[in-house]
Amino acid sequence: MQKVALINYGSGNLRSAEKALLRAAGGASEIVVTDDPDVIASADRILLPGVGAFAACMGALEARPGVIEAMTGHVQYAQAAGTAAAAAAKVVGHVVKMTGSASVVRNGVTIALNNGDTVLQNDVVQTGSGSSLGLVMIDGTTFNLSAGARLMLNDLTYDTASTSNSSLFTLVQGAASFVAGQVAKTGDMKVGTPVATMGIRGTAVQVNISSTDGTVKLSVMVEPNG
Repeated sequence: MQKVALINYGSGNLRSAEKALLRAAGGASEIVVTDDPDVIASADRILLPGVGAFAACMGALEARPGVIEAMTGHVQYAQAAGTAAAAAAKVVGHVVKMTGSASVVRNGVTIALNNGDTVLQNDVVQTGSGSSLGLVMIDGTTFNLSAGARLMLNDLTYDTASTSNSSLFTLVQGAASFVAGQVAKTGDMKVGTPVATMGIRGTAVQVNISSTDGTVKLSVMVEPNG
């Protein structure tokens, strides 16, 4: 039996959504109303009831520790503790430029970032008000984050001799642009947002998540090398 997690973040018509899911499932799925990160991460499907004021929705989600990470596939909740701890020490890139302030959430602790600092797998990189941040990943992928952005570095596996490389980055909020590196050419690169996950094949992309209603806008840019 599949388990469906209906996210309880203090907004949305939870009871109506739960009743509708129960009717639709007809007993074939277990419907769980929860804000427990472990339950969310272990669910086969998740459903986030919508509201008109998305900024309020994000505020309520961020007030619940671990819920966003669990929803977006943060390895901390998807793997055993020992495996997650080992992955957390893996360097996947570094800061190449910064204006204003930026920080990284690592193992639940917020750490200020500076130019030249390394970033690790499972880090959540975030920029302050009026700030920007440039990252270069180990495969050459570059990210430029605008003010108020949050980017999860879920996974990056890269070997120059391999054709089975992979990466997953999740833009949780704000705006970011990126130019794909070698993983997109020699494996499987994905960039996630709250509404969808994109497969990337050597593309330069701008992603913007509206702070007002959560609308995600994508635009393909001309790559620097043409």
